[in-house]
Amino acid sequence: MFWTMVGRWFWTELKASRIAAGAFLVTCGVELSQLHSSEWIDAIRLTRAGGMLLGRSFDVLDFPHYGLAGLLGCEMIRFLDRGRNDHGT
Repeated sequence: MFWTMVGRWFWTELKASRIAAGAFLVTCGVELSQLHSSEWIDAIRLTRAGGMLLGRSFDVLDFPHYGLAGLLGCEMIRFLDRGRNDHGT
């Protein structure tokens, strides 16, 4: 949901579903990248920021959560857009 909302901030002209799909693909890509191990990327993952952005270990059970977060983010964008349109801005 977080990455979908961040995507909306950058791409205000795109449909909510496209932003959510993009966020889903990026987060799945990051998760899949955890299958790759090399000294330099592992060193980055061991930092606090690297662990938060890249993760530390692959877990296939994360994929349904990414999908659900994308759907919730999409609905949040639609809800916020309706509120903005109702107030004439």
